[in-house]
Amino acid sequence: MHRLYTALSTAALAALMVSAPATAQEQSRFGVDASEWDSATVPVTAVIIPVGGSGQVNGQFVTGERYGVQVGIRAQERFTGPLLATRAKQTGVYGATSGYGVPPLATWNYDLHIDLRNAQGVAAGKTLGDYTLVLDSDIGPAFFGCPFPCDFGVGLPPTVKLFQTSLNPYFGNATFNALSVDTYFFTLTLTPKTFNGPSITARMRVDVQ
Repeated sequence: MHRLYTALSTAALAALMVSAPATAQEQSRFGVDASEWDSATVPVTAVIIPVGGSGQVNGQFVTGERYGVQVGIRAQERFTGPLLATRAKQTGVYGATSGYGVPPLATWNYDLHIDLRNAQGVAAGKTLGDYTLVLDSDIGPAFFGCPFPCDFGVGLPPTVKLFQTSLNPYFGNATFNALSVDTYFFTLTLTPKTFNGPSITARMRVDVQ
């Protein structure tokens, strides 16, 4: 009887492991669409902060997803669209062109995306105020005076469920030299602070030639 109970327990444990929901593990994807990325997305005060702008095109994001919460990052050529993403381990790699588009701006932007609207499990019902949102990069010493790694959640309404922005390396970083041939790294991390849960990350490298 003891052997039978042990066998059944082992089988039950194995079944649970097989049937565990995929949302319990971070899923990293490369060169994919974000859950939503559209200039036409309608803002909702203190809840939906979309990318806005004009003619934004989805695609070629590096995304991390856990419990239905999605974090995304990518590089894109200004006014043209996404740059092709390749993969180096857990980092998306983009090739950009050095030089100035509209001085003093670089020819490329970096885009950030956080979507909490489809959160499940321990993350269900949570908003940006339940997390710390940190961007780390070596494009400069700071972003508008916020040293890297910079907490992007500071100053945003805590009730936000969708936050998106498209930034130029020059924004908040007046010393950036768009003529330099260099490599830049970006890591976007969303970490729970009001509940127990895992961090979600999206990483990219921009090779400027």
